[in-house]
Amino acid sequence: MFELKIASRLRPFSHQPGVEMPLPGTLFVARLFPKRVELRSLVSSESISVDLPFTGALRDFTAQLDLERGRILFWGESSEGYLRFLLGRERGEIVLRCEKGPLKGRSWQLASLPPGERTIPRARLCLGEHHLQDGQLMQRRLDPKELLPFWHRLALFSPPLAEVAMPTGGSFSLLKRCYEAIERDERDALYEALSSLLRVGFSGLFCPEPSDRLFQGILDESAADASAAPQLLAAGSHLLSKMLLDETEKGIHPLPCLPRQIPSGRARLWQLRQGHLVDFEWRQTELRRMIIHPALATTTALLGRFASCRLTRLTPTGPQEETLLPSQSFALTSGEPLYLDRFQK
Repeated sequence: MFELKIASRLRPFSHQPGVEMPLPGTLFVARLFPKRVELRSLVSSESISVDLPFTGALRDFTAQLDLERGRILFWGESSEGYLRFLLGRERGEIVLRCEKGPLKGRSWQLASLPPGERTIPRARLCLGEHHLQDGQLMQRRLDPKELLPFWHRLALFSPPLAEVAMPTGGSFSLLKRCYEAIERDERDALYEALSSLLRVGFSGLFCPEPSDRLFQGILDESAADASAAPQLLAAGSHLLSKMLLDETEKGIHPLPCLPRQIPSGRARLWQLRQGHLVDFEWRQTELRRMIIHPALATTTALLGRFASCRLTRLTPTGPQEETLLPSQSFALTSGEPLYLDRFQK
């Protein structure tokens, strides 16, 4: 049977001294300079800084947001030799560590974190764009097809947040506009709202901005509380699920509100509420293939704009094929993946 893979890796970078980026899995943002690291909390006034103990300039400075392993790297060439530093979570602490160079082995504990297990998300998303992941070039292009997978990945890393009402001002007014467009199935309006949200709601390498700090004239509403930034970052996963793979009491609904400006894409290991994992692919805005990895035995249905499709079960006795219609119930068995293809309009 077919298998869906996503080869692209999400590791955006910048050569700009002072670039800001969120530290995955935490409520902190890092600001990186060749000889200094600053860390600030998104929810309080807490801030920490470290001056790095090497002499001279750091040439060819590069800072990278590694969304594959949930960490930040930066490196360059000093008069004492090549240096590479890692900023990430280690045993309940935010730790800055020199991985290579004359300072190898030196480390600095910057902040303590709430108890919790560090996990690497498995879900992935690709919307068909494979440009160089230079942060400054990405900001110029401002292409949702390119930027949305990064927001989705960062949202999956987000630590658990207290359930509170979504703010209404600032960038959250654009987020609300996205949800309203999905509710009304207005796909062009959704794409326009997404484009505005990505322009206003993020700075640097995907730092959440509840308010328009650049005063671009896009927002008319009042500013949102700066402490709401983690909610904006975490919203990426839920918003994209409502757009690309929704789950209701009636069943699984792939591509419920896909804008025509995102004609192709692929998603891997998206988790539904009952724990099932789903891979799916679309081309020319039409669903082409889908794999369901059931977590438990149950029944569901496939919703959407199609006339029929082929469903193949991998059972211990071999593949079993059947024709599936929209909203038709079918059984899921734990450990037996289902393959759906040949979608007919």
